Amino acid sequence: MPRVQTRTVVAQTTRPPRKPDPSREHELPRFDPWLHGRPSPLLDWMEPYLYHLARNGGLELAAHYARIHRVTVYEYRQSDPVFAEAVEAARAFYADSLEWRLVDQALRSWNPLGLFGRLKKERPQEWLDRQLIASLEVKTEIAADQITEFLGSLVAHTTPTTRALLGLEPHHAPTPNPQEPA
Repeated sequence: MPRVQTRTVVAQTTRPPRKPDPSREHELPRFDPWLHGRPSPLLDWMEPYLYHLARNGGLELAAHYARIHRVTVYEYRQSDPVFAEAVEAARAFYADSLEWRLVDQALRSWNPLGLFGRLKKERPQEWLDRQLIASLEVKTEIAADQITEFLGSLVAHTTPTTRALLGLEPHHAPTPNPQEPA
């Protein structure tokens, strides 16, 4: 049987892979639950609870991981301000790590959704969900003489952010008329 020579051809995808940004660290720093030094009377379940909470975010799951009941954790949070501060630090670390992962994923891929989330957080006034306002579609039959009343009721039930975006005055609660019976 004759030998057939084959060649390997490298096919280029439509987009070259994006190189990681060298200015970014691609690893999160290690979580430290004790910002002001490790307290001396420390129960053996506290650190595993805090590390799991910082990594995964779930209060119930972290309690299960540390083999402690969530009510016990709640009671220690109420009675020990140092532990309560460490729990809040773990929750903040988890929220920040989620945000970091979204931004990191956006920078490594061609999907900018993580960057939009970050912009909404950093600059909420400039990055409102305008699409929610612009895509209002009403499918109802209203008599011509009731249109103004209907549109007025829509505007009356808007959020302060939507009112600001539409250039409307802030909504004030109607003042009761003293002559009308209650």
